[in-house]
Amino acid sequence: FAVNEVNENPNILSNITLGFQIYDSYCDAKMTYQNTLNLISHHRKTIPNYKCGVEKNLVAAIGGLESETSSHMASILELYKILQ
Repeated sequence: FAVNEVNENPNILSNITLGFQIYDSYCDAKMTYQNTLNLISHHRKTIPNYKCGVEKNLVAAIGGLESETSSHMASILELYKILQ
């Protein structure tokens, strides 16, 4: 809802379009790492920094409900200077 509101109102963030992606970790460390790599990869290929075609500029990520999930995500995202 919030993303749609921001995108539809030119007075909030002009010339910027927000998007979102949802990944489920299934409370499993392996899935958390895999999905975090998917988040920073392009074209459904788990190859970080590989950019071909559509650009997506990830500037932030929201962690999981459990601190352990967020910690696993942060260990990868901090390498790419992505909050947090």
